[in-house]
Amino acid sequence: ARIRCLTELRRVKPSEITAVTFTNQAAGELKERLRREMPNRSAAGRIQTGTFHSVCLALLKAAGKETVLADGLECQKLAEAVIEDMGLKLRSSELLRAVSEEKTKRILGAGEAEPMSEGLRKAAGAYEERMREQGLMDFDDLLTEALGLLYLASEPVRKFCRRFRYLLVDEFQDINQLQYDIVRLLAKPENNLFIVGDDDQSIYHFRGARPEIMLNFTKDYPEAETVVLNVNYRCTKRILGSAMNVIGENKTRFKKELSTPNPEGEPVRILEFPNPREEYMEITGELRR
Repeated sequence: ARIRCLTELRRVKPSEITAVTFTNQAAGELKERLRREMPNRSAAGRIQTGTFHSVCLALLKAAGKETVLADGLECQKLAEAVIEDMGLKLRSSELLRAVSEEKTKRILGAGEAEPMSEGLRKAAGAYEERMREQGLMDFDDLLTEALGLLYLASEPVRKFCRRFRYLLVDEFQDINQLQYDIVRLLAKPENNLFIVGDDDQSIYHFRGARPEIMLNFTKDYPEAETVVLNVNYRCTKRILGSAMNVIGENKTRFKKELSTPNPEGEPVRILEFPNPREEYMEITGELRR
């Protein structure tokens, strides 16, 4: 609806609008929705939609930087090879998370990360060395390299950024500091930023997501208007009331009152199970009923 308003009422060029989200699935859904709901299909095709990583990859290409991107499986195999060669008792996910945190800390100067064991620190160094030897980049490298290019602001980069006159970001509660710094630089100088998110749904802290970024958005952009979508069409009154009682215990959140036009519904039940299998059996049985 926001994009239709920009193109149809404000007469903004579709090529100056970029909508960013976090997963390929969400980006694909957004593209499909635009094609379906915009009367001018060719205009819908000129709107840039994608993930943070796809935007950063396009930026690197625009700057003439050669990029060979390793996918998640390649990174996992490389991490497993490093762990095996060093004879460490580590999971590949532990190593990849440590490498990610270290890269983010380096570029942002974000103070102390969680302390690393000596073995994990050496493995992280070995993993990065092997990536360099093979000329590979992972998803974190994409972000850090893109941020560096945005700070340097060469002419190809400035030309690329002119495509981001209107920037829309979905699922903003999942953003981390590195992604936020990229967004802020892409949005300059107009700062036509439109963000959508729900701080109560921030569940990716382990990936660096910080709801505080969303909570402090109006400090960074004092002229921003806040619109609260406070009607819930999905839940019964009892489910919504119970959920709000639980999330209300969080101290770091926007205070909001939600309502629903739906009926009271059944009382919320709390069930405990001795193991996951019995939990699954109960849930599938309930769904069949």
